[in-house]
Amino acid sequence: MKCTSVFLCFFLALGVANCYDLGASVTYLMLIDKMQQTIPQDFEAKLRDLQFFDSDEHDLYLKTLIYDSRYPEESFRRACRTLSEPLNAIFDFTLGGWPQIRDLANITGTPYLQVELTSGPFFRTITDHIEARGGKRAVYVFQTEIDMISAEYTLAYEFELEILYFVGLNEDSFDFLKSSIQPEDYLAIFYTSNQVNKIFNEVLKSKLVSPDKIITCLLDFEMSPFDTDLADLNLELPEQEITLVRPSISLMCCPILNDASSSCSCSPKTK
Repeated sequence: MKCTSVFLCFFLALGVANCYDLGASVTYLMLIDKMQQTIPQDFEAKLRDLQFFDSDEHDLYLKTLIYDSRYPEESFRRACRTLSEPLNAIFDFTLGGWPQIRDLANITGTPYLQVELTSGPFFRTITDHIEARGGKRAVYVFQTEIDMISAEYTLAYEFELEILYFVGLNEDSFDFLKSSIQPEDYLAIFYTSNQVNKIFNEVLKSKLVSPDKIITCLLDFEMSPFDTDLADLNLELPEQEITLVRPSISLMCCPILNDASSSCSCSPKTK
């Protein structure tokens, strides 16, 4: 099973515990990549917020297995040893999933859930949006390396759009883009709301692309500074020239894609 929301997987974890009548002990295995070291602590904290795991009647045990792409065979051997122990469910956070573990889970009957972090669907949405507007090439600028790699895994082989990936932009990368970017190219910024202001204004001032070719996607659920409008960005450009996507706005893909004359099934409130 594949899940595109971390929040949903918390409740699926609770459902597994209830359905299997696990009694006093619940053991989950988390599969992560080397660069995802913070996920286990965050996941455990959210699980313990659930009333089921917050009582004295149930003990929660979380095991973590790190997938190292440099040594896939060794990673798989360690996984086999771990899977030989009693487990109630497996949560696969690795980029692109770990098919071998999924197959083993099917053989052993262990519930397996592939969790795609929240950013994944928005990488697809932005790419769909650019292609729907006739874009052939785009520059994607990310706040962190993990976001960039996640996007590369998510978008690989799914789209025809040619994408140049960057983690932040410095003087060298600006110089490179000024000599290679074309007027018809797009530029998408994937940042959190508390960090986007600086990079956004740098991109605008550089005039790498026209304002209508700039797309900003906020990879968090903060309401400020983009709750109502873009005035807090201190832009010297009309608001309607900027495309802004924030994950906390439900079904944001619909107005974006419909604006580009692409089909999208929406609820009335989002059209």
